[in-house]
Amino acid sequence: FASLPPHPSPGGPLVLTHRCPKCGRTFDLHSSCHLHATGRSHATSCAYVLHPSTPFTCLSGHALLPVSDISGFCDVKGRRDRVEDFHSFRAGPADAAYYGVYDGHNGNLAAKFAARFLFDYVEDGQRVEEGFARHNEELRKRHGDDQSGTTATVLIT
Repeated sequence: FASLPPHPSPGGPLVLTHRCPKCGRTFDLHSSCHLHATGRSHATSCAYVLHPSTPFTCLSGHALLPVSDISGFCDVKGRRDRVEDFHSFRAGPADAAYYGVYDGHNGNLAAKFAARFLFDYVEDGQRVEEGFARHNEELRKRHGDDQSGTTATVLIT
C-alpha cells in the first residue's frame, strides 16, 4: 500500500497515512513511520489510517517490509466479538509472491489452518486445485470434528 498513489473513492480522494501505535504520530511515508516506531522502541510496525472517506482505522497493519515494499495489510474488526478471518503472505524467488485471504465461517479453525498450511500444498508444483484438495484432506484428517469452514482467495504472482 505504501507505494500506491491515492485512489479515487465516492466520498473524495482516499488518503493513506501511517500511525505509530504507541504515540499516535502520523506519517505520509511508511518508511518514516517505521523508522520512528522501531527507533524509539514504540512498536515493530505502523498502522495504516485511511481517510477521510473510510470510517475505520486498521487494528493492525503494516507493509510487508523488508520482504516486500509494495505489499501490506490492514485488519479491520467487524461487528462480531471473535475474529474468524486470517491472511498469509510468502515471498518467493525474484518477484514471485503468494497472498491468501481466508474468510472463516462457523468458527476460525479452518481459516487459521489455511493461513498456516495452504501455501505448502500449492507450492509443491502441483496444480492449485490439487493443492487445495490435499489441504482439505489434511484439515479433515487432523480436525475432523470441527465444523468450521473457510473461503480462500489466493493470488500467486
